[in-house]
Amino acid sequence: MKRLMIVAVIGLAGLATQAMPNGKSFNFYPKAKATFTEQFGQVKDVTWQPCKDHATQVVKAIFKMDDEEVTAFFNADGELIATTVSLEKSQLPMRLRQALEKELNGMTIDELFHVDAPDENAYYVAVNSTDGKKVYRGYANGHLREVSKSVLK
Repeated sequence: MKRLMIVAVIGLAGLATQAMPNGKSFNFYPKAKATFTEQFGQVKDVTWQPCKDHATQVVKAIFKMDDEEVTAFFNADGELIATTVSLEKSQLPMRLRQALEKELNGMTIDELFHVDAPDENAYYVAVNSTDGKKVYRGYANGHLREVSKSVLK
């Protein structure tokens, strides 16, 4: 009886990990995994997760490459649609780093990452300011623009 219960729990856990929040299954994992192997090779310790709050089926693979955490995003056809890499401020292009120093003026950086997608190659910086959290999009040429703001209440 115990064995049957353990097998049932493992089976249900397996099904739960394959289900999206809206009930659709991730039947495109095999395609995404094949594309992942083509693009990144045989990477150990890859974590696969559904992307929540996304209108279409998108799955992400989180892994380490060259001691950096990388996230790769795949669509329902298993195609690689973007990669992100977390960065340190010192890894930014010089012009962008200078623009950040000027614009942020003492604000604390929460997150800093690079997005590489077919239609975008940009850096995103999330900061905390006295009036809330702001997100900036920047480019290697030093162009920087606020793209999101949440006000503290």
